Amino acid sequence: MKYTQGATTTSTTAGEALALGKGVCQDFAHILIALCRLSGILARYTAGFMEGEGSAHAWVEYYENGSWRAVDPTHNRLVETGYIKLSHGWDFGDCSIERGVFSSVAGGGCVEQTLNVQLQVGMRDFYA
Repeated sequence: MKYTQGATTTSTTAGEALALGKGVCQDFAHILIALCRLSGILARYTAGFMEGEGSAHAWVEYYENGSWRAVDPTHNRLVETGYIKLSHGWDFGDCSIERGVFSSVAGGGCVEQTLNVQLQVGMRDFYA
């Protein structure tokens, strides 16, 4: 798999991304989740933010020896520090942090809204 922005959409399946050979973090996560589940390993999609990246990120949590452990298939590493978890679920559809409901009382016409999420994550030494 090659990380390629714009190669897939939020509705791209794990099988489609694998066949394409490219995608983004949600695709890497969906493929790993599918492989875990096919192997009998409980796995879930996790969304949040990662140190050094300003936009939302996805990784995988899997159940082993009585606890959930996390791995980032996009960066090929265990999730230890530098991640902020916002949600977890079956797949992207359960965890979208860029979705919600907006309603307008006044006017009764169409309403448009955009959302831009940026976050800076860093480590801080509280004992210094």
